[in-house]
Amino acid sequence: MKNTNKLASKIKWQITRFAHRLTEGCTKSKQRLVREIIYGIQASKDVKLSNISRALHEPIKLIKTENRLSRNLASEDLTGILNRRISWLGSGQIGDDTVLSVDLSDLTKTYAKKMECLTKVRDGSTGALTKGYWLCEVIGADVQGERIVPMYGELYSHEADDFVSENAQILKAIDTVAGATEWRGIFAIDRGGDRYRLLKALLYRGLRFVVRQRGDRHVILPGGKTAVEYTVAVEREGYKEEKRLRLGYLPVS
Repeated sequence: MKNTNKLASKIKWQITRFAHRLTEGCTKSKQRLVREIIYGIQASKDVKLSNISRALHEPIKLIKTENRLSRNLASEDLTGILNRRISWLGSGQIGDDTVLSVDLSDLTKTYAKKMECLTKVRDGSTGALTKGYWLCEVIGADVQGERIVPMYGELYSHEADDFVSENAQILKAIDTVAGATEWRGIFAIDRGGDRYRLLKALLYRGLRFVVRQRGDRHVILPGGKTAVEYTVAVEREGYKEEKRLRLGYLPVS
């Protein structure tokens, strides 16, 4: 029992320290809110406010705790503040050649009815259209290592009043991370990044980037030039397989 209490105290201290670094410059009420939300999610293994409130074990009625958290969450959107801090905290681990993966994903809420700004998303697992939110993330990864560094994460909806466009959401994420890393790193984007407005914006900013081509684009190497070939080991669901990659490059416009 003694060891359990010591472990719990250590975890609480680590969460408090992390939350303080994440919310530096914010008001004390916002710092407390972020600290309690992080702890509540970890303790309850859930994101519902009722379970987060229950995990805090406050000596007041549960509904009072839940109402306080709900009121504070609704008072100000902390997404921009937290993303700038996360990018700044992670920037020290980003080198010139660190890959900064820009990923567009989704969070499905198939059975939700009253969540604000629900929009149509395509479920990445099934391919079916359903209700939910879009997710834009940036993750740093060293090609020669195994550590990944979260740099940015934001849910967004086409139904929100302040929504501009998907391009604007992607560029906001890229600008936040690039500003924190002082333009270090190489941004990598899947086929969704192969569009004129994004390519033009990335070139204008002077960023280094790799974008996967859409299926209707083809780069043909001139005769006599051979592509580089090498083998990589890919691990999926507990087993490994070798993949043969063939890469070539030339200036295009």
